[in-house]
Amino acid sequence: MRRTGRRIAVIPLLALPLLGLAACGEEDGTGRSAGTGAADEPVDEALVARAAALDTTVDMVYVTEAPGFTLAVQSVGPLNASGFQSSYTDASGAVLHLTVDHAPRDTEDLCPVLTGGEGWFCATDGGVWTASSDASGELRARVEDGRLITVAGDTSVPAEALDAALEAAHQADAEELAATLPDAPDDDGTPVERGDLPANGDGAPVDPVDPENASG
Repeated sequence: MRRTGRRIAVIPLLALPLLGLAACGEEDGTGRSAGTGAADEPVDEALVARAAALDTTVDMVYVTEAPGFTLAVQSVGPLNASGFQSSYTDASGAVLHLTVDHAPRDTEDLCPVLTGGEGWFCATDGGVWTASSDASGELRARVEDGRLITVAGDTSVPAEALDAALEAAHQADAEELAATLPDAPDDDGTPVERGDLPANGDGAPVDPVDPENASG
């Protein structure tokens, strides 16, 4: 294992600093990256549209699995310019984060990209990068076909779960895309009704406000 000896800044794992990465490779008309094996797989136009509505492309949508963790569908969203992110939770409430972004052109030392300062220990072994912080948790990362795939969790997520999640992370096939991507907005621009907001209590605000029910 090559250890960088670098200490990195403590940064919340919910907001990993994967910013300003240079895009690599070109995309074909399907939204898959040209030159990858997945580019040969036909992609339904409806799935391409659903990815575009999320400000990403189907080639950036990855799924994974780890013992006891399941996808939190409401967590699925874009990352940076055209990346992808999602979260997986277990029965205890632990959260494992999966992110996919364009890899930097220079992948010799990913520690500054993955962490960015003091407070983390970072090392690499066989193409897998590991960064850890006693206070904040750990992450794992690898580069694949010009993409940077990262899984991260706080101290409640076992290291074994992160290892399994990174190993299992893969580009979603058509069935997995359909199960993962949110529905695209209607043709008239009406957003799809969300199912993760409560019907009462602290739900979304009413607009316009009924003046008879408005408080002073």
